[in-house]
Amino acid sequence: MTGHDRTVADFGAAMKPKMPGALATCLGFLAASATPPAVIALLAAAQGSLGGALGGFVFFYIYSGPLTLLLAVPTYLLLRLFAPARSRWVLGIGVSFGIAIGAGIAIAVEGTPLFVACYAAMGAASGLAFWLVWRLGLRDARA
Repeated sequence: MTGHDRTVADFGAAMKPKMPGALATCLGFLAASATPPAVIALLAAAQGSLGGALGGFVFFYIYSGPLTLLLAVPTYLLLRLFAPARSRWVLGIGVSFGIAIGAGIAIAVEGTPLFVACYAAMGAASGLAFWLVWRLGLRDARA
């Protein structure tokens, strides 16, 4: 790497947004827990019910927040110990949680396999939301 290339790379690294690792992790969990209620609220808004969208977000966040604390925080702690910080791990775990939660709800309300697939997609979206915020703190830790 020449001196000019190193300068350009350093400039690019300095321009990337950074935040403290603990803040990035907390905000990542907040984003992950808000993703499923936001999807449900957007679906309600698409059907023309703005009041239902807001109410749906609040109602489903009451369940999403504690589930995130119960499932995702211990998994995150294990992930930090045993697995590298890569997006495929986070997405895979999000899909797995989505499938498990969707299957449990589908059994309770006699839902279809499509119901489980929708929850798997929301789990993937939650994992992606967590990863996108969490990686900002990873950059800060590597610097």
